[in-house]
Amino acid sequence: MKKSLEEREEYWMKVSDSRVDLRMTHFDVKRVFAEDAETIVMEGMGIKLMEKLARISRGLFNPIDIREKWREWKGRLPPETTPQVKEYFDRDHGLWSKRSVSFKFKNEEHAVDFYCEGDYLLIDLAVKKINELIKDTGYQYYWLHDTGYIAYIVLSEDEAEKLRERCWKLSSL
Repeated sequence: MKKSLEEREEYWMKVSDSRVDLRMTHFDVKRVFAEDAETIVMEGMGIKLMEKLARISRGLFNPIDIREKWREWKGRLPPETTPQVKEYFDRDHGLWSKRSVSFKFKNEEHAVDFYCEGDYLLIDLAVKKINELIKDTGYQYYWLHDTGYIAYIVLSEDEAEKLRERCWKLSSL
């Protein structure tokens, strides 16, 4: 990014503040979850995704005893999939895999599911469930639009509103 700023200063001086902000977010590994939607599907990936989501949670989401099971199938996407995902993947021929990640949180057993269609990662259902688990804290995982990645940040509603005033596009699941 620094090299791009130096080489293309004229371009960057014309870009909106929010666009520059969003381009910088994926460097902030302590506060922003950024993952390429096109991924390498492998054993243990659900655990790694869960650890990355926990790392950016500001200490609000701290799962322990994380375990993963996975399965594959050919056919239609899972019925609980969100409308946004259905818009892109509602077809009969997908090769799907699911990573069911179980963990303990607040002394209770929970599970979330990460899906892949081929090598394309879908995590919105998992984040939605995590948001339900932390809703009493006043914070939520927000999806950052227009980053070029699957990107989430944990914010209070007030913090989200301040970023929206700066023209960030955010969605809570």
